[in-house]
Amino acid sequence: MWPEAEDGSISAARAWTASIRTMYWRGEPAGMVHNLLVHHAAELDAAVGDAPSSAVMAGLLRAEAEALAVAGTVAYFDMGRYGAAHRELKNAMRCARHSDDMRMCGWIFAKQSHLAWCQHSKDDAILTANAALEYTQANPLASADVFTRRAVAHAMDGNEAAALRDIDNAAEAASDATPADTPDWLIGFDSARVAGLAGLVRLTLGQPQEAVTELRRALTVDVAGNHAAVLSADLATGLGRIGEPDEGARTLFPVLPVAATSHSVERRARLQTAWRTLQPANTPATRALRDQLRTYRLIAA
Repeated sequence: MWPEAEDGSISAARAWTASIRTMYWRGEPAGMVHNLLVHHAAELDAAVGDAPSSAVMAGLLRAEAEALAVAGTVAYFDMGRYGAAHRELKNAMRCARHSDDMRMCGWIFAKQSHLAWCQHSKDDAILTANAALEYTQANPLASADVFTRRAVAHAMDGNEAAALRDIDNAAEAASDATPADTPDWLIGFDSARVAGLAGLVRLTLGQPQEAVTELRRALTVDVAGNHAAVLSADLATGLGRIGEPDEGARTLFPVLPVAATSHSVERRARLQTAWRTLQPANTPATRALRDQLRTYRLIAA
């Protein structure tokens, strides 16, 4: 739990971070979200030195770590700025360590693992995820987060047995999680998120039918627009690969606006992968999708 600050500085800091995260998930431009988070972290860094007690200082450091960790995620996942992401996650880790929150260190290690597999560095992704597990202190949801990151890296490496084992472990851990033991900063990670990453693992392993099942499960809950764009793109890819291009095209229509406004390089890349899978069908639905993708400037005209 977060310590109570006499002046409310910690709760105010985390409330602003939560507001920025909400902007991100509803599809506000990634660059704007990133700038807000970096500016917020800088203000918190300046405030740490004026903290009235060690408890307040620790809380502000955790708040700064949270803002920097989310900024790093936006930097690599949405902006393709890997150097900035490395720096922000490194500074997030520094803040988390100085606050003595080892479980938060595990969360940041998991993000560093995610960064590594976004850079196609599967060995680094696996090693970093292994380190992350040492810090989660067996917290169910934090552990599930790490297992899913490592599962994708194993799938990239072609290690089907290890990838599926990690997905099973993630699903089991997520099902064991309760609100009481869920870290405050691990917002939005649940069984549906595990299913979405299981779908990505199955796609990576060349198992599109299984991927479609997992991704449909992930989309049965009310996921935020930005995340729905990723899941829908992966689902469309899987549907294309099992010979259902029209359904794949229909899956994408609702998420194109948020994918366009977020200016996310990863979301654009996932949509383009889906389009390359669906395009050969050349049906009325896929042609309509092509026109919409061009309208939203998600593919070249």
